Formats: sequence, C-alpha cells, structure tokens
Amino acid sequence: MGLGLVLAIVTALVFHDKEIGKAIIAGLLIGGWTSGMFDGVQGFLNDGGKSE
Repeated sequence: MGLGLVLAIVTALVFHDKEIGKAIIAGLLIGGWTSGMFDGVQGFLNDGGKSE
C-alpha cells in the first residue's frame, strides 16, 4: 500500500494534478487491492486450487 501511495503522489505531481487527496486515496486502494490479489493467487497456487 505504501508503494501505491508513493506512486500515486508522484504521478499526481508529474501531471500537475490539483487533487492530490484523491490520488492518495486511489494509491491506497490500488495498493490494498494488489496486495490482496497477490495473497489470493499465492494461496491458490500453494494448495493447487483445492479448498478443504
């Protein structure tokens, strides 16, 4: 989530976006989503897609 936050702020500054608050929220959401997706995929791959 930290990486998403930093990248969102940098992107907002590079493109001269005046809504940095929205960029911060978007960065946190994207960071959280990708970390959850990574954990879900890892769990699926580690148990072979079989749930108990």
